[in-house]
Amino acid sequence: MISAKDLEKHLGKTLITGSGDSVLGADDKAGVAVIMESLYAILGDHVQHGPLTVIFFPDEENGELNIADFPPELMNPLSILLTVDGGTLGVVDTSCYSGRTVKVTFKGFDAHPGPYGDRIIPAATIAADFMMRLHSGNFPAPWRKSEAGSYQYAMEIQGEAAEATVICIPRSFDDAESIRFSEQLQALAERVVLSYPGSSTQVDVVLKYISISRAIQAQPWTVELLRRAAAEVNLEMHEEAITGGTDGAMMNMHYAELPCPNMGVGAHNIHLLTEFVADEDLDHGQRWLTQFIYQATCI
Repeated sequence: MISAKDLEKHLGKTLITGSGDSVLGADDKAGVAVIMESLYAILGDHVQHGPLTVIFFPDEENGELNIADFPPELMNPLSILLTVDGGTLGVVDTSCYSGRTVKVTFKGFDAHPGPYGDRIIPAATIAADFMMRLHSGNFPAPWRKSEAGSYQYAMEIQGEAAEATVICIPRSFDDAESIRFSEQLQALAERVVLSYPGSSTQVDVVLKYISISRAIQAQPWTVELLRRAAAEVNLEMHEEAITGGTDGAMMNMHYAELPCPNMGVGAHNIHLLTEFVADEDLDHGQRWLTQFIYQATCI
């Protein structure tokens, strides 16, 4: 059930919800709907516009980016990559986490627990010990974030006596802190195996995305243009830092100078069974995006 607090700002609006058995998928069906309606309005009403490239990128939720699909001849001519994958209408994300995935592998030794139990080096137990030390120590966690909003999180554990893995996702708005978090996980894993003679560990770190803030701060005109377009359709815009990643954050790993602000068009309770979006917000978001396209491409 959607809480009254979530609904109080939407009195009188037509809400679109899921059945309650699965998420609505407004992330990012809402963005796709607004993009398509904006294109329909521009083409149908013959709205004046300059060069415009539209990209549908389905793999952001999986944290995957096939850079071969985004060659320099496609990306280099772009002066801005606006992603329509935000939440609340009027919000523009101008910063996000830097995200890494850290795979911590523990090697042990398996044997029949009856006659050879004294030979067992239980990798799964070692992995569980690592996970408990991470979340019971002084490290920030999703349920007790640091003052700056960063955290460590062991999101998955699997394995057996011979080998076990823990998947961690350190998150921070500061890339240097994200790197330090990865190093802390390495150090913690090395401390844990000292308690289990004969065991070993390996830590593999993969950068998944970087904060969009640096490129946007270097080109503030992008946000000002969004603000101007919002004013034209009587929408109050404000900036936020999203506690997650964006399509633009993955793109900035390869095109670091390309500003990638993220526009919100009305999705709420994203990824929850209570996810919803107001039809009126989608309509307002479409007018905002259409106005932005007009201003951005006709400068």
